[in-house]
This record gives sequence, C-alpha cells and structure tokens, in this order.
Amino acid sequence: MELRAVRRRLSRIACGIAVTLLSGCVSAAATPEPTSEQRLTEQWHATAAVLAKRASEQNLAPLTALIEAWELPSPTDRLVVVEIPARLVMPEGIDTPAAESLWQDFVAARRQRAEGLFALAVEAAQSHAEGPAFVQRSCQAVRLLARALREDPEHARAREAGGWVKRGERWVWPEVAKRIDKGEVWSDDFGWLPRSRLARYQAENATTAAAGCEPPTWPVALGRLTAPSPLPPTTGRSARPLISPKPPR
Repeated sequence: MELRAVRRRLSRIACGIAVTLLSGCVSAAATPEPTSEQRLTEQWHATAAVLAKRASEQNLAPLTALIEAWELPSPTDRLVVVEIPARLVMPEGIDTPAAESLWQDFVAARRQRAEGLFALAVEAAQSHAEGPAFVQRSCQAVRLLARALREDPEHARAREAGGWVKRGERWVWPEVAKRIDKGEVWSDDFGWLPRSRLARYQAENATTAAAGCEPPTWPVALGRLTAPSPLPPTTGRSARPLISPKPPR
C-alpha cells in the first residue's frame, strides 16, 4: 500500500478516536490525565498474579494458564497482531460458582485496563499532527486501540472509533453491516446471499448429495471485500475475501 494511503488510513482512525471522545460529551479539559501505559502494565501484573494464585489454589488449571499467558510481549523489532473477538465469551469448562466468580474478576480487570488503554489512545490521537511525528503518533493511537479491544471486545467507544458498527448484539465491519441491512446472510457454502435464497440452495445441495452427486458449482464473483471483524457465523478464521455467489436465474 502506498505511503499516502497508509497515512490517510491512520489519520481516519486516529481522528475517529478523538471524535468518539467528543461524541461522548466529554471535553479534553474535563478528561483526567491518563495513566501511563507502564503504570497500567504494572497494575495488571499485580492483579493477574493475585488472580492466578486464586485459580491455582482452587485447582482451576485452564483459568490459571489463561491468566498467566494473557499478557502480550512488547517486542521492539516486530509487529504484534492481536485477534479481536466479536464479544467476551466465557471459556468452556467454567462450570462451578468459584470458577465463574474468578472469570468475572478476570473480565473486570481486563475492562479496567481497557479503559486506561483507550484513554491513552485518545491522548495519542488528539496530539497527532502533520509532520515528522504524524505516523508515529497515529500508529500509537491505533496500537493502543487494538490493545484496548483485545482486553474488552465490547468497549463501545473503542469499537466506534475503530470503524465498527453494531448490528444486533454484534460489532461488524461497515461492509458486513450493509449486507445485513439489505437482508443478506452469510453461508460458509455460498458466501453472502439473500436470506430467501439460502434455504433453496441448501435444499438443492442436500438433494444432490443424497443422490450421490457432487453439489452444483455456481459461477462466483471474487470481490476485494474483506472483513476484519468476525463474519457471521464466526468461524475463528482470519479476514478473507468474501465470495458472492451468482447462481443461474
């Protein structure tokens, strides 16, 4: 991607973060001084140590491993890519009151950290300007925003600042929202298509499969549309091109 396009993208996201602050009716003067990232990390280490100890004492091995491994490395010579889930989901195996209580405390600590990281993202976005520091400050704002959403995927202002929109209970990318608004649904077999056609295509595939034939291959149009947010239904895979089927009329 050209440097100019990268700068435009960074500028839009950085400005989006700052605009989100203003849309919440909070002035910069009324915003308290953000806690430094180093201090947030120190607070997290202290909290995580307590939570991990509780999990270990209660023989909750999966939660112990999750808490101890949650902190991301901070390399200076490489890029860290984080996965942002559609929402916070309790892991499997948490089926006792003690485990649920510990999970909720873990989530509360993550949400508190997310608030601090988002405040730092806003600060970086507000201070970015044209000039030598432009790319550095914009990248810092985007990095902090991603970290905040990793801690709390349901942080509404961070989602809005990053360009997501909400449909139902899910945050989706604008391109996905447009298809949902048009009444389309996602199918792993057929891609995006009108809801009214999905049942017919599935029935035709089931009929051909029952007859021992290969399912029909519809002509498809490969688009350049990608969705950084999870696609419905969430498959756990990374962003990929979406295929829009065009079956014979």
